[in-house]
Amino acid sequence: ESTDWIIGVSLTFASSFFSALGMVMQKIAHNKQNKLPPGKKYKKVGGILCSPWWWGSFAIMGVLPFPCDFFALSFVASSLIGLFAGVTLIFNQLLVPCLLKEKLTKLDWVGTLVIVIGSTIATAFGALEEKERGLCEMLDLFTKVRFIGSEIALFLVTACVFMLKWVTS
Repeated sequence: ESTDWIIGVSLTFASSFFSALGMVMQKIAHNKQNKLPPGKKYKKVGGILCSPWWWGSFAIMGVLPFPCDFFALSFVASSLIGLFAGVTLIFNQLLVPCLLKEKLTKLDWVGTLVIVIGSTIATAFGALEEKERGLCEMLDLFTKVRFIGSEIALFLVTACVFMLKWVTS
């Protein structure tokens, strides 16, 4: 169906949101732990903080994303879902200032913008259905101008980001 990809992408976004929320909640749990007096701190077992906030965050991050990803795969190509790995970072960038009151730098926002633009372009022009390819066809794709051009563009963007980071530090 023509709307299947919308359902699949929405489920992928939900998965990314739950992952980001769980990570931020784990940080909240550790921040709360650091503010407690020594006699009131929660026990740590193998680096795992045994507090209700930590276990709640674990449930959100460890349990809720799985069914979203699982069902998303039945609606959309896995190649399209893979493009949204950066959405977790975007949600993290949005949640951190709100929930942790941390300041984000201009470079953080530039990186987020690059992820948003890249995900948008890849979604708009990427394949919405999977296609099986053989080894020879895959190797042939490496010689195409579109692939070589995108690799050069990726290298240039990465070099610019590193140069920007180097100049600003």
